[in-house]
Amino acid sequence: MEQHPIEYRVLDFPLRGGWKAFHIPGHHPNAFDFVGVESETNRYIRRRVLANLFVGGSAEDWYGWSKPVFAPCDGVVAAAGDGWPDREKVGFVWDLFQFLVLRRTPSPITDDPRSVGGNYVMLRMADGAIVFMCHMRRGSLTVAVGESVRAGRRIGEVGNSGNSLAPHLHLNLFEGLGDGVTGATLLEYLSKGRVPPFRFRRLERLSDGAWRMMQNVFIRKGDRVRSSD
Repeated sequence: MEQHPIEYRVLDFPLRGGWKAFHIPGHHPNAFDFVGVESETNRYIRRRVLANLFVGGSAEDWYGWSKPVFAPCDGVVAAAGDGWPDREKVGFVWDLFQFLVLRRTPSPITDDPRSVGGNYVMLRMADGAIVFMCHMRRGSLTVAVGESVRAGRRIGEVGNSGNSLAPHLHLNLFEGLGDGVTGATLLEYLSKGRVPPFRFRRLERLSDGAWRMMQNVFIRKGDRVRSSD
């Protein structure tokens, strides 16, 4: 049986509609990427599926593109970055091959953390933990550093900025995150840093072909989830 620490943070799910949870190779097991899916068909792309996957297509064809992102907790904006361009053309299979085999990242890594995370928000919780959300759409952020935010507030939109292979939202927690984070140190924190587990307060998860409303949910790789709250 899978074991989890007794102490954990509980977050609200930051998205609405249907999503599938993924892990990117090299990221900490407690860091997740949520890719939008059509609830009935489990499709990621609205049209020109094969072209989008193999030849290249528009990021706007993906279900998750520009969907609103909501604050998953109360907190203070510890850091945020907007203005990084989205990768508007997606060639998922070729990009994945380059990333896994050729070790080429979609975006050159620089001192700017947006070169890795794209447009991002870091929310500091009351106990000091940081909720990190990134790859949001350029120009969509609605919060500023130092601002107090309540859970459920709209803070941005799903995009395809930074080192992103397709439109999605990345989410994880950090503990002990230092100041002056760069693209390289952000990658280091994502792979080797203090990335604690968390649970979502309430959402539906597809289990044995049926949607089940669940509370205090640990997410697992491959989970299909949805939320209307």
